[in-house]
Amino acid sequence: MGAAEKGGEARAGILKAVLLLDSLAPEVVQGLRTILSVRAKGDAAYVNLPEVVRALDPAALRELVAGSSAEEAAAVLAVLEPEAGAVFLDLLGPEAAAPVVAAAARLDRLSVLNVLRAMERRLVRLHVRSEMVVGVPQVVAVLSRADDRVAQAALLALGAVDAALAEAVRREVYLLEDLSLVPEKELAEFLRMEPERPLAAVLAGLAAAQRRRVLASLPRGKREVVEKEVEFAVRLPEAERARERRGFLDRLADSLGSRRELLARLGKKP
Repeated sequence: MGAAEKGGEARAGILKAVLLLDSLAPEVVQGLRTILSVRAKGDAAYVNLPEVVRALDPAALRELVAGSSAEEAAAVLAVLEPEAGAVFLDLLGPEAAAPVVAAAARLDRLSVLNVLRAMERRLVRLHVRSEMVVGVPQVVAVLSRADDRVAQAALLALGAVDAALAEAVRREVYLLEDLSLVPEKELAEFLRMEPERPLAAVLAGLAAAQRRRVLASLPRGKREVVEKEVEFAVRLPEAERARERRGFLDRLADSLGSRRELLARLGKKP
């Protein structure tokens, strides 16, 4: 299986995981669709090459035309907005810009598209890279609103597309498994302020070892109440428990700071 096919399969896995859980808001699903859609070479029907050029920042444009012919640089210039075109020429400098302008004046629309198609591999590579860099905070924002199980599935599938990107996102996103990282004293202080019923809904979905650790961090009276509430919470609809899990993690972040900050405080690599 080629890299593009693996990427497509992994992206399908992300969307399948998301769509299987109805607890996720529609706008979050759409956000994942948009942010995590990697444009692989061969998706020519999907990639609008002039739009790809216009989406690149000046540094990427300069990298794109480094070592290119005047005709290739001219095709890039031809599809840029006037202001961006002026910045592009400034980057090239007077000596390199002159033949580019001369070539651009002789290009027709079909010639521009033909030249861009010949540059497609470089264009798409630069676009994917820049899109992913911009996309990290967006993905973090989306997964921070998603249910814990959706976030886990999305991160796993994203890791199959780009391990470094998945690691960058994971540094910022709290999951329930991160409770094991929280020192006992901080965990106890946080749980002391948690309402019993939402906490029980969270515990209902935890593995036995995690559940025991959380319960052990509670004062005896509160622990007994929460244990009784868990029996009720296991019968709640999954969508309701998902909302409680996400609310719990939001409050955890408010209490402890970002996951990156917690790891730094513990002396762990972010």
